[in-house]
Amino acid sequence: MVGTPPPPTDSEGLNAGSLFPAQRLVEAAGYKARRNGIRQGEKCDEVLQDGTQELLKDSGCQAYLIVSFTGVDHPVRSSVTLLRFADQAAAVRAADTLRGKPGAVAFILADTNFAPAPSAGSAKPGSEARVEAVGHYVTVTSSRSGDARPADTASSNPAPSTPTPTASGGEPNLDEATRALSYAAGQPFVWM
Repeated sequence: MVGTPPPPTDSEGLNAGSLFPAQRLVEAAGYKARRNGIRQGEKCDEVLQDGTQELLKDSGCQAYLIVSFTGVDHPVRSSVTLLRFADQAAAVRAADTLRGKPGAVAFILADTNFAPAPSAGSAKPGSEARVEAVGHYVTVTSSRSGDARPADTASSNPAPSTPTPTASGGEPNLDEATRALSYAAGQPFVWM
């Protein structure tokens, strides 16, 4: 066959190996991250922090893929959830629903376990999930600090121990990671 291969079909749309190959870094907007754990399935309510909410029960969600990432140059962990719907209208409705319930989508760790939900009031600025409807897919991307060092060890570092806030008020590394991975996650679905 001569020419370019046809675009992936929907059944191939949520394949972590083709979207985020393990051997290749995800690079977007100057941010680099390595893929870690993967979860996928067809019961979309499984992506929710609280499965009893059933936010996606009658949404038309057909399948999900959750991928965890670790920043290469920054101590940031990120979680990207992709949801596939039958059509764009269903995706837009689901995105609106998820935007109205911050923290509803679970955060996956490198070992594929879900991270505990942040306690009320403890979420850092800039760590809110970014929810985007792209074609008949929804991407939900969020990032958390991956620096496990106690706060007092940061004082031995000559760099400032507190991050400089961005224009949006969030931490630069978290905001940068969330924006870059949101873009990388949505890119394959723009033309589907």
